[in-house]
Amino acid sequence: MRDWTVRVDRTACIGCGVCLDYAPSSFTHDDDGQAVLREPPGDELDRVRQAVGACPTGALQLITGGTPNDESEFE
Repeated sequence: MRDWTVRVDRTACIGCGVCLDYAPSSFTHDDDGQAVLREPPGDELDRVRQAVGACPTGALQLITGGTPNDESEFE
């Protein structure tokens, strides 16, 4: 079981697809053209971390170590 997830800020996501470029087995777009984390994500955490860091609007948040109220990592 993985100890991380990605939160997508739907007000910030512009659907540019950068996350799909970096981690295509972990992200997709929904019917509104916004990023969605696939379940289960298919890429290594390093690729997901790169995708989060490359998001031009900062719409992606990598959350590690449990719930968002625990230790969180913002890329």
